[in-house]
Formats: sequence, structure tokens, C-alpha cells
Amino acid sequence: MRISFFFSLICFCLVLATSCEKADIQKTSISDNEKIQSRNVPDDCDNCPVNDCCCLIQLTEGNTTLDICGSSSPLVSATPCSAGAGTCVINGYLLSTTLNAGGTPSTYHFCMAKGVPFCIQSSNAATARITCQAGSTSPQTVTVNFNTPGNKAYYTVNGSCELIPCL
Repeated sequence: MRISFFFSLICFCLVLATSCEKADIQKTSISDNEKIQSRNVPDDCDNCPVNDCCCLIQLTEGNTTLDICGSSSPLVSATPCSAGAGTCVINGYLLSTTLNAGGTPSTYHFCMAKGVPFCIQSSNAATARITCQAGSTSPQTVTVNFNTPGNKAYYTVNGSCELIPCL
């Protein structure tokens, strides 16, 4: 009886000793340089800050150069810009891209912080679709007709990455 009691006690102690958590071993380490990104975004938005919206412009008609003022993409552009329309006061970075409808490239990705307005100016008459929900299964899209060269469109990106026209 004593032998089985001691044997049971030894087995219990072994189980207890091997089941203790080794927090340092089990802990996952993330370096300061790594970014945790738990959202589905296109590769072109990998450098966006995690809470920012991934925006996409797709040119559907025409060939044009688009200037985007207000982006949160300092890694892409270090050129600050500012503009305004109605209640929208725009401050951010200036991005510029040349797009060709039906050609290459016909799309352009950029980052926008939530709650921040931006402006797009076209160098030529063109039509574009814009979304700030790129990577979503059914993103909200807005079609913009730049009827004449120099036309601008002003939008604010809300907390759900939806585009709201500036008034």
C-alpha cells in the first residue's frame, strides 16, 4: 500500500513539474520593426499604417496624370500638400501617377487615414472609379468624371473607409 502511495505521489509530482508553463519559451516575440497586419489588403498597400484605408483608383476612360493631395503615404512621397473645398481642409502628402485606361498601369493604390479628406486632380479629361476599401469583397466605389483638364474631386474617408463627397 505504501509503495503504491509513494509511486502515485512521484507520478503526480512528475506530471506537475512537466506541465508548468514556460512563459519565456512559449512567448512569441515580435521585433519593433515588424508590423502586425490583420486585414486583407492588396500587396500595394502593405506599407500603409495598420489602421489606414487602402484606396484604389482605376482609370476607366482616358489617359491622364492624377495628383492626389492628402495621402498618409510618407514612404511614397515626402512632398507635403494642402488644399481645401468647403468644409474639407486637406493636409497630407502629394502623390502623382500616370494612368492609361485599358493599358498598363490602369490602377493606383494609396493609403488614407480614416476621417481625413483628400483631393484628386486630373491633367486630362478622364473617368475613374475610386474606392478606399480595396481588398474588401464588395467595396464601395465612386465614379468620378474629370470633364476637363484640371478638374478636381474632393472626398473624406470615414471610419468605415467609405468615401464621402466634400461639400
